Amino acid sequence: MIRLCQAAGASEVRAARDAAETADFWTARRMGFSAVFSASPTVLAEDVTVPTHRIADQIVHTQKLARDLDLTIAIIGHAGDGNLHPCILTDKADAAHYARAQRAADEIFDAALGFGGAISGEHGIGLEKQRFLKKAMSPEAISLLKGIKRAFDPKGLLNPGKIWEPS
Repeated sequence: MIRLCQAAGASEVRAARDAAETADFWTARRMGFSAVFSASPTVLAEDVTVPTHRIADQIVHTQKLARDLDLTIAIIGHAGDGNLHPCILTDKADAAHYARAQRAADEIFDAALGFGGAISGEHGIGLEKQRFLKKAMSPEAISLLKGIKRAFDPKGLLNPGKIWEPS
């Protein structure tokens, strides 16, 4: 893996020396999320996935978006699978700032789809992303998913209204 990263032009590649350093790497990753979530009254923690060869494109797009909308957006992710977590720092109490943050989230989702990715790598589709599902999937695929949900939840008791837009 190190040779592949170096061949691809990585500026630095370092493997953990031992189990203790591996544990330190994982601690650092967890601390990254803690640092981001404590940096602002409200954080929109997003989740998109792009093909690994488009990670840089998604990051550059997100950085430009942050500059254009005067926002702070931290990006944490798993480079190995293209799953990125742009975290938009905002404050729900500041309506104008929060509106820009929501616009940024929308544009991040659109960009991920444009780069051949998905609107979720692990967080799933909920209230915030439901309007993007029709951009991400064909009507036939959505119909199939609705049928699977009906098979396991015929009374619609599990997370009602959280995935599908109201008809």
